[in-house]
Amino acid sequence: MKLFKSNLVFMKEVYSQAFKQIKEYPINFFSVVYFDISLTAVYLFFYSIIQSLSVNFLNWTYLDFILLYVTIQMVNKATYFFILRGLNKQLLSGELNVWKCKPISPFIGMSSRAKDGAIFTTLLFIPFFIVLYIYGSYQNLLLGILLLLFGLVYYTIYSDFFESIAFFIKQNNFIIRISKDVAYLNDRFTPKVFEGSRLNFLFYLPTALFGFYFIEVVNNRFDYLIQHISGILISFLLFVIGTYIMWYYGLKKYEAFG
Repeated sequence: MKLFKSNLVFMKEVYSQAFKQIKEYPINFFSVVYFDISLTAVYLFFYSIIQSLSVNFLNWTYLDFILLYVTIQMVNKATYFFILRGLNKQLLSGELNVWKCKPISPFIGMSSRAKDGAIFTTLLFIPFFIVLYIYGSYQNLLLGILLLLFGLVYYTIYSDFFESIAFFIKQNNFIIRISKDVAYLNDRFTPKVFEGSRLNFLFYLPTALFGFYFIEVVNNRFDYLIQHISGILISFLLFVIGTYIMWYYGLKKYEAFG
């Protein structure tokens, strides 16, 4: 109970400081918002060109694409609260020890570095999400939210898995960049674009859950989700087991350097 109270007080202070930072430097906050909105507009423009030159292979409306990118931005901001960004660097530099010495959870302490107002940009996208959902008369809201939450958890495991690999092979950040680029490719352009190619594995990655599958489900289409759900669950379990094994056996053989 004491640890829980300490974590709560710490998180309250983190958000309070983030809010003060936004008030003192509003241009930093609004520049991020402006960038996200501009990026969404660019992707919508890109898809409008593709669909004007070819068949609408996704069978989505323009409103579906808007909902897709608003949802992606919202979930990506939410991942800042759970992903251990720079885990390998903090382990090697000894920064993790700073959090281990404090009366709070090391996980909360490490993840708090990435917040810096992220909660407010996340909350900013929620009203857009609600308005679009109601305006578009979408269905299966509960299942859609469950997909978003599972996708968030899966993406956290996915990211921490590659952060862990980077640590155990002597801070190989190339692996982290590749994993992020693949995830980025998958949520922005959807796995449907690469169907039938060697990139068919994209259907099983977490970003497909809060992107492609989410839009399909709220439009009451379940064929792709049913077809790939077993592979998604197996992939998720493999990442969980892989991360566990990596730390269980890796720390026994790990040799520090530097």
